[in-house]
Amino acid sequence: TLAELSSHRNYRVRLRCCKMIKSLLTNLPDRNEHEQRLLPYVMLFINDVAVEVQHEALACINKCGRQYERDHSDEIIERRQLGVDGDESIDYDVCLPKPFTSRPSLGARLFVRNNTSRFFGVVLGELSNWRAETRLRSAELLLILTVFCEEHLIKDLHSTLTNFVKAIDIELASRHAHGHLNILERIEQVLGLMAKYV
Repeated sequence: TLAELSSHRNYRVRLRCCKMIKSLLTNLPDRNEHEQRLLPYVMLFINDVAVEVQHEALACINKCGRQYERDHSDEIIERRQLGVDGDESIDYDVCLPKPFTSRPSLGARLFVRNNTSRFFGVVLGELSNWRAETRLRSAELLLILTVFCEEHLIKDLHSTLTNFVKAIDIELASRHAHGHLNILERIEQVLGLMAKYV
């Protein structure tokens, strides 16, 4: 049901769905058990064509990030004091996709990072799906994940690149069939952003 609502044609339905997921992620007493299932939908909403939906999704992630900072205050203090929050040689604000204007907050990045491992492999696998729309959504989700996970997403880059090579081969072979979707451009954008962290 969430998959249908998150890709509904009417942006008001998508906006309402995003608000509902935000409520679940921030108000449920056992929200930790559902974060990994609900987070991919919020990430897709960040890339929505409707600006209202994008802002609602970013607000959801920011709120979850603030909750993460409250729940894991020792980890946050330690990271800030020791300065282990990224490499100083990387300009994290350069080449960020829309709607990002700057690097996400530490709490938001850690929240997303800690919930990504369970579905990252599935998203990579969907880059080679037989449906072009699924491949596009997978590439868009990978782009958003790269913004939040940064260098932590390239731990197993050798296997990640294999999936990208397969996806690029598929896109080059079928580009004329669905060229309007610009999947190859989105994949190039993901790889360009990942390259900063290698």
